[in-house]
Amino acid sequence: MLRKPLGLLGIFLIVVGIGYFVGAGVAYSKVQGGYGSLQAFSEAQNVELTYNEDGQLIDRGTVEGAQGIMSLLEDDWNFPVVEGDLDSNDPLVNTATEYMFQMATIGYHVLHGTQTIVLDEAYIEFQAVDDPDATVDLLAEFPNLVVLRTFSKVYGLAGLRVGFALGSARFRAAVDAVRQPFSVNALAQAAAAEAVLHQDDVEQRVERNLVERIRVEEGLRELGLRTAETQTNFSWIDLGERDEGELVAALGIGPPGLTLSTVGTEVDVTGAIRWLSP
Repeated sequence: MLRKPLGLLGIFLIVVGIGYFVGAGVAYSKVQGGYGSLQAFSEAQNVELTYNEDGQLIDRGTVEGAQGIMSLLEDDWNFPVVEGDLDSNDPLVNTATEYMFQMATIGYHVLHGTQTIVLDEAYIEFQAVDDPDATVDLLAEFPNLVVLRTFSKVYGLAGLRVGFALGSARFRAAVDAVRQPFSVNALAQAAAAEAVLHQDDVEQRVERNLVERIRVEEGLRELGLRTAETQTNFSWIDLGERDEGELVAALGIGPPGLTLSTVGTEVDVTGAIRWLSP
């Protein structure tokens, strides 16, 4: 009586076992294919780590430099370094640890280097996530940092072409030594100086921009269109199947399949969304 059910159960288990075996083989094949693609990419990039004659990892000729980068990677970024990934006989960057070491190298020299790091914050006033002046506090800690701001965006003075840079005295002296004799005209300077005094107007513009930006994004989603996440006064729109030429001509310009739409007034936004409706 029990032989038939047990036989069926045995057949079922055999089938399941074969399925798992085949699945494992496919997964292994995919993983190996991924490794092969990574290796091909690494070879095309041809980026190598540097080791000394003793097989020690070095940066800019010193073991201490590499140790500083490794400390940033392990202690500050909490990345689990695999020692076996670092092989002096295979210096090509083709493992996770080697790739992350390269990323940490950039971060380390940005933080500890002497080269100038320029941070362009043209749209910083529009974002509502962090304090717009948070980066200004970094200037005292990092003398190689320069922060750029402009009056062309939230202050509405685009036609006057005026902005400013925040940096060390050494940087200011270097720029002053090579700048053109005729820089920002007197009218632009007066307008910028006055605009700074009206932060209440700036706050109102930021608030209106946020309200209309959210309305743009919600309206586009209702139309089945996707937009990139933004903290500025514009949105990148994925056009989908809509006629790119007509839309670009009506709303702005952008790369193939995308367009840049600046957030405007309530009337502007309503009209744009209505035009996009199928």
